Amino acid sequence: MNAIISDGSVALKLRENHQNLKNSELFNILDDFEKTILKGGPDISDYRNILTSLDQLHNAMYREENGLSVKKIDIDLLRPLKSKYREFFYNVSSMQGLSLLKPHGYAGDFEVIERIHGHNVSQREEFIKWDKFFHTADAVKAVRNRSQIILDYIAAENPKSVLSVGCGSGLDIRKAVYNSTATTFTLLDNDAKAIERAKKNLQGFDDRVSFIQRNAIRAKFDDKDFSLIWSAGLFDYLNDRLAIALLTRLHAGLADGGKVFIGNFAKGQISRPYMELIGEWFLIHRTPEDMKHLLKESGYKNIEIRSDETGVNLFAVGEKDLNRESS
Repeated sequence: MNAIISDGSVALKLRENHQNLKNSELFNILDDFEKTILKGGPDISDYRNILTSLDQLHNAMYREENGLSVKKIDIDLLRPLKSKYREFFYNVSSMQGLSLLKPHGYAGDFEVIERIHGHNVSQREEFIKWDKFFHTADAVKAVRNRSQIILDYIAAENPKSVLSVGCGSGLDIRKAVYNSTATTFTLLDNDAKAIERAKKNLQGFDDRVSFIQRNAIRAKFDDKDFSLIWSAGLFDYLNDRLAIALLTRLHAGLADGGKVFIGNFAKGQISRPYMELIGEWFLIHRTPEDMKHLLKESGYKNIEIRSDETGVNLFAVGEKDLNRESS
């Protein structure tokens, strides 16, 4: 039996408290969402309606500014639901609860990403359907796709040395480590717990894998000589100024002919409302032109833009420009 019990519609109370909010459809959406919680989560037949409803709520609450969602109304339409059903929303045994609570202090932490790679589903009955829904999101698929993308790239380019910036638990690079026996890997992250998890996930490769705990923004790379610098999910959190500053530092850490390979979520990706409304997981979304701009301003040449099969994850590849170094 479902442990979540209602004592009256959140949408009805919200309507009474905010009579100036004209769009009654928003209250109907909240009411339907509450009913889905009470029935134990969405069935597959509900998925499309949930995505459409969340998109409507997101459009009502946010506008986009420089790739980031900015509130355009003072009312948080989902806050009453989150308060009423705290056991549902704020529980780390579920994927959305872990995303929302951020027990490691930041969004998109290594544990969330690790659970995504493992297709983890809660053992608690009231969360099972929601976790299954979570794992069908294009954004989640895009995160899992990263490991194949970097594996294929390293296999094709055969770099001598690779630096992974913002490595998390190292799962995105693990396949490449296993398969690229002539390549050395350095994994960098600011989170000590992430580094410890990465060491466990890549144990047995001490001769080819090393780890650095350091804030990438403050680190200096000009004494390095990497063939490839990879960063799968860090730049989504950096505004243009910080992104260019970091890319410029990374440029100094590349060997002659070395390349940088960075990921960023694309504008228009359909998982954004779920990520931001339910998980409060906010990213800076960018276009291919935005990505090119970042690398061009940071001194890279021969820039190309790729994407994964979902179209959610954009990747920018740029080569070190020796003229930039000497100027």
